[in-house]
Amino acid sequence: MGAIKLSVEKVRNIRMLLATGNYTHLSLSKRYKVSRGHITKIANKMRRDENNYPQLRNGISQKNKDGIH
Repeated sequence: MGAIKLSVEKVRNIRMLLATGNYTHLSLSKRYKVSRGHITKIANKMRRDENNYPQLRNGISQKNKDGIH
């Protein structure tokens, strides 16, 4: 398994940006310098992503769900 390339905060930001519908997986992969597949896994909250980012196991934190940053 490869090294974690993104902080938990960046993963949260990616998910929030994708939720706006204004960004593609490809555009975010270029922005964050990771593969498109990695963005897709983050977007889909796949199990491997949860293992890499255990803080995100339950999705976006309650703090972000309430719109507080």
